[in-house]
Amino acid sequence: MNYGFEFDTPAVIVDIGQVRKNAVKAVNTPKAAGIKHRPHIKAHKSVTLAKIQLEAGAAGITCAKLGEAEVMQRNGITDILVANEIIGESKIKRLLKLNRRSRVISCIDSIEGASALSAAAEAASTRLPVYVEVNSGGDRCGRRPGEDLVQFAKAASAFKGIEIIGVMTYAGQIYGISGEKMRETAWHEACILTEASEALHAMGIDIRELSGGSSLSLHIAGDLKGLTESRAGNS
Repeated sequence: MNYGFEFDTPAVIVDIGQVRKNAVKAVNTPKAAGIKHRPHIKAHKSVTLAKIQLEAGAAGITCAKLGEAEVMQRNGITDILVANEIIGESKIKRLLKLNRRSRVISCIDSIEGASALSAAAEAASTRLPVYVEVNSGGDRCGRRPGEDLVQFAKAASAFKGIEIIGVMTYAGQIYGISGEKMRETAWHEACILTEASEALHAMGIDIRELSGGSSLSLHIAGDLKGLTESRAGNS
């Protein structure tokens, strides 16, 4: 394509018009299945692109770490999920600072982590929103579905400085497969989250968000039935 001027190499050229079309498609595809899109910005790490995604109808954004969330918040983005466990006093202080300015959700999968978040939040006279992370087969982090998850959530729900508002998972094993196997993996991910939500609801925990998905399963969102939000963002 001739842009009328030359670039030295290497160079990245972004067609913003096409980006806007892609952002709208990424929102509308899961929307048809009743699922919100909360795109993961770790791939582009761009405030400009994140705002284009929000303008297209994204329900918020997902970050991998606090540093990304801090940049996004400083630039006016206020609905953020840090899809990770926040461990350590210094990081918890940063999370509390973020939550003084807007809603920033984080994740828990250990009593130690949940207890530390809660204690810091109580000391600051606030309450932090969290998702319980569930292991859906990737074995990176999260509680095992079933009794392990139930017992953990029961214990964590007693901490007064945190509010469990959702469950989340990441079925990263979907990458590298295709066809019916991909659909089965997406369906299995959705089942794990819906079963987790039902179990926690039965304990009196008000689960409002079921968060999962990936860039691959975004295109077969019908197989993610039960999820409330998709975190596609690899491509």
